[in-house]
Amino acid sequence: MDHHARRMVSGGYRIGMMSRLQAALLERRLRGHGVAAGQLPYLMEALCKPGQTQDEMAARVGVGSAATARALHALERDGLVTRAENPDNRRQKLVTPTGRARELEAPLRAVLDGHDQMLFKDFSPRERAQALELMDRMAHNLRAALDGRDNS
Repeated sequence: MDHHARRMVSGGYRIGMMSRLQAALLERRLRGHGVAAGQLPYLMEALCKPGQTQDEMAARVGVGSAATARALHALERDGLVTRAENPDNRRQKLVTPTGRARELEAPLRAVLDGHDQMLFKDFSPRERAQALELMDRMAHNLRAALDGRDNS
């Protein structure tokens, strides 16, 4: 099978392409808010659960601790989060959104809601539910492979 034919039957290729397209579109939509698409999961997580540790955030976002630390450093530099030593465990940093981040929460949620509506444009409610279920199953397979629970 040639390269083009492989792409046409590759779920990984399509997921990668959708990921790149989504990131590019989100970058455009976020430009006026001073937040990069790569920072968004961390910022929204800080807003959803203020005071969590960096390690908790890394697990919830689904990335490694080094990438989380870099993203949080940038958000801290931009005045969107603070990191403070956990009084119960000095090796941990607690992440809290700033007032500026709280001011951005509603506009950022509007961007995300609009983005989600665009993704499912012309989908019936049933098709949307099916698409979400299929994506959840793919995510489960990926997590299982990462955790070593997949014997494939």
